[in-house]
Amino acid sequence: MMDHSRTAPDIHAVSIALCALEEGTISRTNGYQAYALLLRILGASEPALAEELHGLDGPKPFTVSELRGKFGRAGDRLRIIPGTTYYLRLTFLK
Repeated sequence: MMDHSRTAPDIHAVSIALCALEEGTISRTNGYQAYALLLRILGASEPALAEELHGLDGPKPFTVSELRGKFGRAGDRLRIIPGTTYYLRLTFLK
C-alpha cells in the first residue's frame, strides 16, 4: 500500500534565451559559469536570496543547465557566435 501522507515537491522550470551580442569563449564544461550567472542575476534584485543560496551546504534546491546552443570551436574552448541564441534551463524545487 502506498503512503500518500507525503506530498511530492513542486518542481518549476524555466528556460532563459540569451542572444550573443559579441564573440567570446567559454569552457566546454560551463556549469559553474551558468551557476554564477544565476546568482549574479538574482543578486541584482535580491542580494540576500543570492547570498543565502550561495551559502547553502549540500544539495541546492535548484539546478542550472550548461549553456545550450550552436558553438564554434576555439581550441579546447567553445566559441560564442554573435547573433546566436543560447539557452539556460533553470529548475527549482518549491
